[in-house]
Amino acid sequence: EQLLILHPNVGEGEVAKLLGCFIDPKLTMSHAVDKLISILRPKIKAMLRMRGIYSTADMIAQFKTHVWGFLEYHSGAISHATQQIISKIDRLQTSYVEALHLTEQVAFLDYNLAPQCLRRDIGLLGFIHKRVLNQCHPALAEFLPFSQNAPRCHDKDLETFMVCVHFHRNLYKRSLFTRINV
Repeated sequence: EQLLILHPNVGEGEVAKLLGCFIDPKLTMSHAVDKLISILRPKIKAMLRMRGIYSTADMIAQFKTHVWGFLEYHSGAISHATQQIISKIDRLQTSYVEALHLTEQVAFLDYNLAPQCLRRDIGLLGFIHKRVLNQCHPALAEFLPFSQNAPRCHDKDLETFMVCVHFHRNLYKRSLFTRINV
């Protein structure tokens, strides 16, 4: 056991591992991203050494198989990090695509290799959708309640807690709650 105070300015404690993801007290998620990169970079280098043997389609399939699982497992936890920190993760895929002499657009359109920022957003929107359909854990339903007094666009509006935000608006703008408006 350890005491951990999570706060963007005055967070205290050591980095904790929660469900496989590292959480730092100031919620920068830089430690988690650095750890993830240290795991994935050698895998990517090993795959790129084999590019002379495999076709481009096979190389993309290997990336999806061996790298996307790690990235997507952590995407919900690191999604609220700053763009500077998240761009380190995005560069892994970008550099892999460039090493295969492709552009991001060609990789997406021809090989269905969507950019990481798009995959993160789709994953979080799917997470919210499962909450709206009540296909989630009861604790999550309590964490993301339906709105009671907001102007209703439909019958299942979730509470965004926008009126409660007085400080750390940038952190809120990167949070799961702003994706509810989408």
